[in-house]
Amino acid sequence: MPAYATGPADEFLEEMSALPRGTTAAEVAQHLLSHFGTGPLSTGDRVPPERALAEKLGVGRSAVREALAALELLGLVEVRPGAGTYVRGTTSDLLPKTLTWGMLLGDNDTRQLLEVRSALEVESARLAAKRAEERDLGLLRDSIESMREALPDLEKVIPLDYRFHVVLADGCRNDLAADMLRTCRTLLSIWLDRALRSEADAVESLGEHEMILRAVERHDVEAAEQAMRAHMRTATKRLTTQM
Repeated sequence: MPAYATGPADEFLEEMSALPRGTTAAEVAQHLLSHFGTGPLSTGDRVPPERALAEKLGVGRSAVREALAALELLGLVEVRPGAGTYVRGTTSDLLPKTLTWGMLLGDNDTRQLLEVRSALEVESARLAAKRAEERDLGLLRDSIESMREALPDLEKVIPLDYRFHVVLADGCRNDLAADMLRTCRTLLSIWLDRALRSEADAVESLGEHEMILRAVERHDVEAAEQAMRAHMRTATKRLTTQM
């Protein structure tokens, strides 16, 4: 019997079947996405734990973790620390195609997407410095502290890095901009296996996140913009070296 309560999560797990050997995190995300909204899980329901999904699908837990991180960036699931992952919304017919397009992006398209992502991230930081509330700041602090505690385990740090940007985007109080940013980051996370390749990368990224947070805490719009631009330069450099 699974450790979590019986119900929709069990039924959802029963619908899953083993995936082919070598299945990527992107393909796991698309597989899970294809079952959201058409199976037993609905908004507010808990998704089966990573371990149970990994065993059922026959993939590594890291692939499941990355897949769930991508779905969180799309706004389809919500990760609640200590409580699990929950369905946040239902999918449309276009979302599976969006993920497929992401996997088919060529180098030139990826570079253009990186430019769009950078512009959105900078504007998100500017708006968050103006509009972020104390709850947003608390979540940003929690994300940074969780990243610090997770070092040097990159598998734990990477989704926390993503989460910082998700919280920052929500703090800008512009739903359209936040949704566009989630989509850009999701497409990039699917095309590229890892944003951080070493502990040194993670430490550098953590410091950059702290600079952004300090500026947002002070409601210093210009400093928030500069800090995010600096972060985007190094983050983009890390990503493009893998292309």
